[in-house]
Amino acid sequence: AATAVNAKFINCNQTNDITDIDYWGIAGTNYCKNLVYDGCAFSRFDAHQGVLNATVRNSVLGHHGIKLIGNGTALIENTTVLAEDFVDLRSDYGSTWNGDLIIRNCRFYPNGISDHIIKADNSEDHNFGYTCYLPQNIFIDGLYVHRIGKSYLFNNVNPKHKSESYEAEFPIVPPEEVFVKDYNSLFFNDLSLSKNKSMFRVEISS
Repeated sequence: AATAVNAKFINCNQTNDITDIDYWGIAGTNYCKNLVYDGCAFSRFDAHQGVLNATVRNSVLGHHGIKLIGNGTALIENTTVLAEDFVDLRSDYGSTWNGDLIIRNCRFYPNGISDHIIKADNSEDHNFGYTCYLPQNIFIDGLYVHRIGKSYLFNNVNPKHKSESYEAEFPIVPPEEVFVKDYNSLFFNDLSLSKNKSMFRVEISS
């Protein structure tokens, strides 16, 4: 799908194993608006060059998980992800999502050793031609992560950003609000924002 409005994939699945890394599998879109997966079993949801409003519900996503960049509202509901990251904000476009991220009643079975839910990478020294944003409002209501140990909402987005005095040439805008309710894991039911606290001006509320 490309430059499509109100594209919906309903009760679809691909013919090969969604966890088979030899195949890219189903890819998503370029420049779509109001894109929906509902009742699907695909290797990934990929808003490849950006999307305005994305919904993934009642689905299972395989080894590439959910890849997002764009704007608006990203709603992930009643969905299981079998990937290294629950959400991967594509670094080749600055890991930007200018809007809301809502995760509701979902399950995450990491296929690697990552200790985070959302992956974002931005060195803050490259001009993408637009301001980059981490999701401005993040609402999590019901998320189970199948791993033992402490988990973080974000990875270390920019390892060079080690203090509040760091001056980025092209700063990524941090979240304004993060709300987490009913988070569970195998052992430690504890979720922190990020190992790199200097990039974030908010705390997780519940």
